[in-house]
Amino acid sequence: MKVDDFFSQIHPGSDFSHDGLAQTVQENISRILFGNLSRRDFEARALFEENLTELPIGHLMDHRVQMPKEVALELARDESSLGAFLERLLCARPHSEGREMVAQALGINSAELRQDLIKLRDVDLNLFSSVVSGCLGQSFDEITKRPLPADLWKLMQSCMADMLILYCMFEIQLIAARAAKLNRGGPWLPTHHSPVVVSDFVEGMSAITQAAQYRFSGLDKSPLPKGRPPIIASLMNEKFAKDRLILTGRTEAEVAPDILDLLPSLQAKFDMAEKMLGNPKLASDGQGETSQREHASTAIEGGVRAGVQLAFAALRLVNLLERKEALTDLSLAQRRLAFRSWRKVKLPPKTNPIAEVVLFVTRCAILMDVQAGQAFNSDGKQTLLEPQMANFRKGGSVAGEDLFKTAKEDIPYKETDARPMAYQKLEHELRGIQRFDILPDYRLGLTALSPPTRRSTPQRTRGYEPRNRTKYKRIPRSRSNPVKPGYRR
Repeated sequence: MKVDDFFSQIHPGSDFSHDGLAQTVQENISRILFGNLSRRDFEARALFEENLTELPIGHLMDHRVQMPKEVALELARDESSLGAFLERLLCARPHSEGREMVAQALGINSAELRQDLIKLRDVDLNLFSSVVSGCLGQSFDEITKRPLPADLWKLMQSCMADMLILYCMFEIQLIAARAAKLNRGGPWLPTHHSPVVVSDFVEGMSAITQAAQYRFSGLDKSPLPKGRPPIIASLMNEKFAKDRLILTGRTEAEVAPDILDLLPSLQAKFDMAEKMLGNPKLASDGQGETSQREHASTAIEGGVRAGVQLAFAALRLVNLLERKEALTDLSLAQRRLAFRSWRKVKLPPKTNPIAEVVLFVTRCAILMDVQAGQAFNSDGKQTLLEPQMANFRKGGSVAGEDLFKTAKEDIPYKETDARPMAYQKLEHELRGIQRFDILPDYRLGLTALSPPTRRSTPQRTRGYEPRNRTKYKRIPRSRSNPVKPGYRR
């Protein structure tokens, strides 16, 4: 393994001032983790990216994705692009059979949906934009401003219900892409690095911090930790330091105080990255060869393997499919009731055919899990998926049945009723089961405004105000006092 390939992507910069080094660290994090993309730019790209694993890992850590309004307006002007976009939500990779299988399983006709969206566009462009962008909460806000004719409302609700399902299907693909990217190491690590864990990035940056401290603090009795790659020494050796100092025109004695003063803030940056990416642990995801890999994605979700994450999300999508009309009802109270019902309902059977198709296509085309099947040959040509999936049914089971079983029985977040609502603002990160659950609440605007605190966490209530009752002092009965309080003889 050539660790140099990893560390060579970390640019040390030439400005060793306090502000210069802080800026260098921020630039490295922005480039390596986020691809120098703003969240808005990422969303615009993600919805049209065929290979989702090419997206920056920092952004893939959060699957709350909505289409920017300007992109929706572009689709309004290009009907063919609108149709292609709907197909991509079914399966981002250009696999025609895979898309057809998912569409049939979910009961969505993308061609008819496209025509309905065009009708909606011709009547009201704002309603079209909010629906096609997945901002369904905004759609309801638009409706409250003015009443809609019955036929227009029926058309709009049908479009919203289908778009809700399609965007949640896309969320499952983002979860798969994140797992695939973490498991293979992502762009900040060499593709041949196996096994790979996310902490390699954080540990590498921390190693540079420790090397800087060792180099400039003069603590000769504190050697670099054992096992640090040679690149650290090459970056922080005397020749490197002198070359950099020549560029700055300062002496080592002048630079040392700045570096020592900067170290705490540098470490805070690394701690932030580590918190975001989690602390990977060893977890197998199958048998044979794959059991020898460390799956970085599992640690982010508390040890839940990538395949189980997707199985869980697929089952949740089936539950959502059964409630899509109620979740897009005109009544806010009805939508909230439908969401509460979805959140607490038990998962479907592990042999559910809809979940089977969603999981199988996602594993083959997005996760690229060879244990499931193969969506593309080495030359890039599509393979037939139905025959591969049929092989799992010969023994009377379904494809991925073991993953469905684990999702139903062994996930440490069995009580989905306890799952909090997703936050509308991305500054409030997803937690626990939200990290691999679909998020209809985020799309419908049924979201928490801010993270709950101990005092602000709502308590379970009866749903009505109990009437005031007269309180009596408890007086024990006895032979000398046989009458209960409040009773007159």
